[in-house]
Amino acid sequence: MSNQNEEVFSKSIIRKPAPKPEFSEYEFPMDKTPIAKEKFPHIYKSLELCWGTNEFHKYLSSLYLIERNDRSGFPFEMLKEIEVIAAVHDTKFPHLKVKLDKWDFAYKR
Repeated sequence: MSNQNEEVFSKSIIRKPAPKPEFSEYEFPMDKTPIAKEKFPHIYKSLELCWGTNEFHKYLSSLYLIERNDRSGFPFEMLKEIEVIAAVHDTKFPHLKVKLDKWDFAYKR
């Protein structure tokens, strides 16, 4: 291949780098969880690790259930924060949203 052909060929295969995807919309929204970060860092870390996965709602469910008698539950502000973060998760990851049917409610009566 001549130098001129090589130059044309090399220019034709040079591509612009792909734009970086905006992951910020999928990152864990730290600004929505100030109470968890400050008062419950182990829960904050677990929420961050589960963010965007099938395990997220399973973990949230485990937070609502008290399995040990030595716990008094969360303060109201923390419960509100959990609900907000769950709503944000469902908005950003609708395919992971927990779907309930009428039998789920009938069973809990």
